[in-house]
Amino acid sequence: MEVSVPAWRRLAGAVTLFLLLAPAPARAEAPAPRVLVLLVPLASPTEAPDPLVGEGLMDLLGWGMGRTFGLQLTEARAVTAALEARQTAWGAPVRPAVAAEVARGLGAGAALLGTFRLEEDRLALGATFLDLRGPGVREEAFSETAVPWAEGSRALERMVRALAKFLGVTLGPAGERRLSQAFQRPTPAAAALRRYATGRATLRAGTTEGLEQAADAFAQAGEIDPAFGLAFFRQGEAHEAASSRWRAAGAYRRAIHVDPAFAEAYKSLGDLLAKSPRRLYEQAVEAYGKAVEADPDYADAYVGLGDALSATGRFDEAVREYRRGLGIDPLNPRVHYSLARILYTEKGLYHEAVEAYQRALTLEPTFVEAHIGLGDLYEEKGLYREAIATYRQALALKPKHPGALYALALAYEKVSPKEAVARWEEYIKVASELPGEKEWIDIAEQHLKKMRQKAVEQEKRR
Repeated sequence: MEVSVPAWRRLAGAVTLFLLLAPAPARAEAPAPRVLVLLVPLASPTEAPDPLVGEGLMDLLGWGMGRTFGLQLTEARAVTAALEARQTAWGAPVRPAVAAEVARGLGAGAALLGTFRLEEDRLALGATFLDLRGPGVREEAFSETAVPWAEGSRALERMVRALAKFLGVTLGPAGERRLSQAFQRPTPAAAALRRYATGRATLRAGTTEGLEQAADAFAQAGEIDPAFGLAFFRQGEAHEAASSRWRAAGAYRRAIHVDPAFAEAYKSLGDLLAKSPRRLYEQAVEAYGKAVEADPDYADAYVGLGDALSATGRFDEAVREYRRGLGIDPLNPRVHYSLARILYTEKGLYHEAVEAYQRALTLEPTFVEAHIGLGDLYEEKGLYREAIATYRQALALKPKHPGALYALALAYEKVSPKEAVARWEEYIKVASELPGEKEWIDIAEQHLKKMRQKAVEQEKRR
C-alpha cells in the first residue's frame, strides 16, 4: 500500500518500530475517506406509522453502514437531543432542511432520510440522500422498492450501496465483502424487529436500570426469531454494560451459535475474556483469532488480538497484529490507540506514543479512552496541568466516565489537595452506582481520607 509521507510523518517512530518487528502484510487496502452520516429512524408516510419498525430498520441499515470503511454514523443520543431541540420527535418524519441543520451541527457531511411502508408480507423502502459537504445541499432520491419482507435486508444493502455511490465513497473489495456479510441474513420477523427496536430505544435512554430491560427485549426478539443473531449480540452488549459478564458471554456465544461467522460476537467475547478479573488472555486470543478467521478485514479484531498478546508478554506478535489492522484500515483510531500504549509501556518511546494518541484523537475527537491515555502519559512525565486539561476533555465528552474521574483525582493530588478531595468525592458518588467499580471505590476512599488530612494541613499553614 502506498501511503503519502505527510500522512505518516507524525508516526515516523511507530513505522520504524513496525519495520523492525513485523513483516509487511500480504495485503493492505486503503479505505475510502470516511463520511459522517446522519441516520434517523425510517419514517412511514401513512397515517398510522409503526415507529418501532422504523427504528429497527434504521438499526439494520446502520449495522451494515458501520461495516464499511467509508461511512460512519452519528451518535444516536446526540441526534435525538438535536431533533428534540427543534421540536421533532424521534421516529417522526424529518424534513430535509431540518436534517441538514442537525447534520451540520453534529459535523456530519451527509444524511439519509429513509421511508418504509408495510404491504401485507411485503416491505417498500425508499430514501432521500443529502450531501452537505459543499456550501449548498445536494439531494438525490432512492426510488421506493417493494420486496418480500424476508428480502428487506438486501433492499437495505442496495440502499447503502446507492448512498456510497452518491457520496463518491469507494467501498473497495474489503468493504464490499463486509457489507454483503452484514445483510446476508433474511430480515427478521416484524414482531422480532419491534422487540429489538424496543431494546435499542431503552439503551439509548442511557439509564442504568434500563440495561436489564433492554437485555430482556433483545432476548425476546431472539426467541421470536431464533435466527436473529444480532439480537443475541445486542443482548450481550446490554448485559456487559450492566456488568453481568457471564450472562454477556452466554449471549455472545448464542449469537455465534446462530451465526458461526459472526466476527463481532467473537471479538466482543474476546474483549470480555480479556477484561475478566481472571484475565483469561489465552482464551481471548483464541476468540480474537476466530473473529479474524471469520472476517479477515476486521481491523478492530486485530487490535483486540494485539492487546491480548501484549498482555501475555508477546509484544512483537502484538505489534504485528496492530500493523495488520493498520494495513486494513489506516484511519482506524483504535489501532493508533493500542499502538500508543505499547510504544510507551513496552518500548519507552514517549514522543512517538504521544503522537499516536494524538493521531487517534485527530481521527476520532470523541475517543474518551485516547484522551485518558494521553493524560496518563502527561501525568507520568510530571506534566500535571496538561494531564488535568486532557482528563477534563474526556469528561466534557462523558461526564460520568469513572476512569476519567479517577485519573483526574489522582492528577489533582499532585497540585491541589483541596481539589483532589472534591474529585475523589465525585468519583465515589458516580462509581457507587456501577457494580464493577467496588474494589476501586475502596482505594478511592483511602485516597480521599489522605487528601482530606493534607488539605487541612495545607489550610493551617496558610
